[in-house]
Amino acid sequence: MKSLILTTMLSTLLSHGANTSTAPLVKVRPPVPASCPSLNSLITQGLDYVAPMFIAWVGVKENSYYDTKDNWTLVMFDPTNETKGRVAMQQLVKDLKIAQNQMGPTWDNDLQAYGCTYQDKDNNLFVAAITPSIYSE
Repeated sequence: MKSLILTTMLSTLLSHGANTSTAPLVKVRPPVPASCPSLNSLITQGLDYVAPMFIAWVGVKENSYYDTKDNWTLVMFDPTNETKGRVAMQQLVKDLKIAQNQMGPTWDNDLQAYGCTYQDKDNNLFVAAITPSIYSE
């Protein structure tokens, strides 16, 4: 289910602004990142934008190194009932504070990227940090 959510989110993001025309295709697997971004660094950086998707909001931070040496894209899926984008963005950042690191960094063959996942204890919030970033710098 998480893989389906992530794939759907990434498809949506790619159709809403990711610059794939200049992004190089990953042909050789890059080195494994030394660590996942810390939750504190994710919270500090915030989000670039949010978009409604199905019964939830998707939040995105396009490019950040956070507290690592790798460039990441952050994607959040949060089933909040907010109806306004600005309020939803504030809610997503607030909800990120209750997340916990679940897994990573792990390689995903479909995405051709490493990912780190974070969730809340109720499994409502889903967060993924992906490197190399899906957005060109």
